[in-house]
Amino acid sequence: MYYPPEIVEDVRANADIVEVISAYVKLNRVGGDYVGLCPFHNEKTPSFRVSPNKQMFYCFGCGAGGNVFGFIMKYENLSFTDALETIAERTHYSLPKPGDDSGASRLKETIYEMNKFAARFFYNAANETEGRAANEYLDARGVSSAIRKRFGLGYAPKSQSVYAALKNGGFDENDILSSGLVVAGKNGKPPRDRFFGRLMFPIFDARGRVSGFGGRVLSDGEPKYLNSPETPVFNKSRNLYGINFAKKSRSILLVEGYMDVISLHQAGFTNAVAALGTAFNDNHTIVIKRYSDDVVLLFDADDAGVKASLRAIPILTRAKLRVKALTLPNAKDPDEFIKKFGAEAFKQRLRDAVSHVTFQISKLREGLDFDKTEDKALFAVKAAGIIAKLESPVERDAYADETANISGVSAAAIKAEIEKSAGGEPAGDPLFGAAIVNRRGRGFSRGKDKAKIALICLLASRPRLCGETRGVLEPLEMLDDVYETMLNDIYARAGSGDEIHPAEIISHFDTVESQEKASAVFADPFVCDNIEKTLNDLIRGVKKQYADDKLSALQEHDETALQTLIDYKRNAEKLYITISDG
Repeated sequence: MYYPPEIVEDVRANADIVEVISAYVKLNRVGGDYVGLCPFHNEKTPSFRVSPNKQMFYCFGCGAGGNVFGFIMKYENLSFTDALETIAERTHYSLPKPGDDSGASRLKETIYEMNKFAARFFYNAANETEGRAANEYLDARGVSSAIRKRFGLGYAPKSQSVYAALKNGGFDENDILSSGLVVAGKNGKPPRDRFFGRLMFPIFDARGRVSGFGGRVLSDGEPKYLNSPETPVFNKSRNLYGINFAKKSRSILLVEGYMDVISLHQAGFTNAVAALGTAFNDNHTIVIKRYSDDVVLLFDADDAGVKASLRAIPILTRAKLRVKALTLPNAKDPDEFIKKFGAEAFKQRLRDAVSHVTFQISKLREGLDFDKTEDKALFAVKAAGIIAKLESPVERDAYADETANISGVSAAAIKAEIEKSAGGEPAGDPLFGAAIVNRRGRGFSRGKDKAKIALICLLASRPRLCGETRGVLEPLEMLDDVYETMLNDIYARAGSGDEIHPAEIISHFDTVESQEKASAVFADPFVCDNIEKTLNDLIRGVKKQYADDKLSALQEHDETALQTLIDYKRNAEKLYITISDG
């Protein structure tokens, strides 16, 4: 049976690849990934890696790889459809029966419509008499009418009227129950509104669609903040409040809550985003990395905020994001600081944000007495452990000297401790990688395809580059069905604003061989300092290979075609793209 792409993606997203593969292979966590002995070839040293971030697996020994479908296909010797149905059964996902009109896709669109309807309802309710409490709260916080409108801030009445409004709007009862806006009644009672007596924050996805809501209680009551439950269009662990505005920024300012985001946007800092009442996690980095490589952490100044920052740093750096941290003196949060000292003072503090390494080391020092030898030694050892996670020898050396100056321990001793620490657990790889290292692989030549692989990886991790690339490189120039399909998909997703994730791209392929080839693109780390130069080098490399392959296949005496390819190759060598947004 044929299943449409949205069903395929729903089944894949509903199945955690680590959990599925753990039923077949004993896995141990190493950094951000899981490793084990490959089930597809004999080995004594584990080379089989499963990435929860990418939701894919790859064996660096034999080249086996793919997403959760690819693993089941290869291990159980099943077709793509059979593998999909197997996973759906194990995860209790209800697949449509023959003749269904893709109910899951229809339900998603309906929930988006209901959320939009409810957002307007809440916004209008804030301007009614009952919504006065919401406006008084926002007035007290200094939120302007323009910002209220920009973020669609509203009020959920105590009168339990959202359910009735949705019914009167013509929405189906079962669809309403699936939206998360109401809670099913018990013992024969009718459904009731999930949100009532709360200030409402519509949560927009990156495409500007209302995917869920957050509500703040305005009187006594618990919980203080309440979010929509998980629905077919909303998962709070994969959403960031404010990302619909911040995605156009060159850097992301990561703060704690809704009001921090709103206050910063009102002050002109439109790159602020916040997690939705849940601990920052790997899924959040996936969202951030699609739009920026730079993050400034700005959590509250209390102990809980510092601990949250220290927990977020390894998650962000594991994804190869450039991370700084900012502390605000004489204020508990950004909102208070801006009210006290103004936007210009905040801008200056932002310029003074320190690297995540300096921030972590500064927190190590707190509570220690450097007059005590054991405290100095403890500080130096812990600082060395932080520095050892850096990949750059230059950075390691610089921070070792900084630590020596702070502690009084010799730089040589600290560097020796760093080398000792670096011999342990490897740092996690980024979300996107490029298989550009020579390895034993099956089915294709990595050396020949190096530029194609790296280019696909670069564009998948930074879809904003597709605008410049699409005009000078066509997918057919890949001269390879798998890479052409991947590039077409990345162009399409980037053009429509859809999120790009390795496992989704791999789902395009329904054979073990093509999944292995696609997954190899994301298997190894790929890091570049100069994105513009790298992009141009890779495009020229792909075009050169295209011309060379065409020239080698050219029929003798075809002078016109020969001259065309010579001109093509000459133009490719002169090609240079300037990245408009840096």
